[in-house]
Amino acid sequence: MRRLLASCFVIGAICFATWMANGAIAFAADGGGDAAALQADNALQVALRKKDAKAVGALLDQQFTWTNEAGQTLMSAQFLRDAATGTVVGDTEYTDVKARDYGQLAIVTGIGKRTGHTGTFFARIWVKRPAGWLLLTHQDTTILAKGSSSQQ
Repeated sequence: MRRLLASCFVIGAICFATWMANGAIAFAADGGGDAAALQADNALQVALRKKDAKAVGALLDQQFTWTNEAGQTLMSAQFLRDAATGTVVGDTEYTDVKARDYGQLAIVTGIGKRTGHTGTFFARIWVKRPAGWLLLTHQDTTILAKGSSSQQ
């Protein structure tokens, strides 16, 4: 478990540093760059809403992990079981979705809002494989209300 958490932390740090790098190419709604990763992200959202575990599975990398806002990390098998029942994203509405393409890696970020829950910031890391763009990891982080203190 420690090794998995350390690996997730290292991957997250690398992705954050890459995301902050100056040469980023935005390919969101402004039409610049290759939109294939954003299309894959949209296909993932459609498949999750339809509870189509087979279509979701086709978009996941072999090393895939999904970490929710409670800090629970799911591997592919558990995630696909939850996707089939609709408990992974449920009625989540995504806004402010942006994507950055770094060649072999793309990062999609935005805000997720679910009925009865606080909003979350999400980051999805996509990797380009011979089969196309595959989701490597997803991370949700709760957005605290203004004036609230963080939990320690």
